[in-house]
Amino acid sequence: MDVRSDRARRVATACSVAAAVLLVAGITRPPARTGIASTISMHELFDLLLAGNLPLRVPRWIGLFGYLPALGGALLLLAEATRGPRRVVVRSVGLAVVVVSGIGIVWFGPWGAPGNLGAGSWIVLAGMGCALLGAGVESVEAVRVVAKRIVRRNGDEHVLSTVRE
Repeated sequence: MDVRSDRARRVATACSVAAAVLLVAGITRPPARTGIASTISMHELFDLLLAGNLPLRVPRWIGLFGYLPALGGALLLLAEATRGPRRVVVRSVGLAVVVVSGIGIVWFGPWGAPGNLGAGSWIVLAGMGCALLGAGVESVEAVRVVAKRIVRRNGDEHVLSTVRE
């Protein structure tokens, strides 16, 4: 592994850890700026939804979506502790969970008014951004390494000079 690959891995790891911290911290803050969701944390709101204690016309199982950001953050941390093909699978599932939770926050919460997003929602969205940035850094580095190997195998030094070392 060359120095650049090691640097990219460290940046991706730092982004994943930051994303995990933000995603878990986000569910402890209010998801909305106004209304009932502005007075309680995101996980408390979704606990109330799961219990059926809110007079909303929303299915109770929607309360499970409140835990997706924390689950995604946990999977990203688990991916950093895993190596090999399992890492790719765990990281991919974690990213999928994070993206689904981010889309759900923007689309559905707080009740279809994106201008009403509270601190918890913004923190979760920042965590999603960090997770995607880390995945992007690692993906670009993987493509660079694969391109170098292909060019070296074919022996085309002119093309190799365009793939910066």
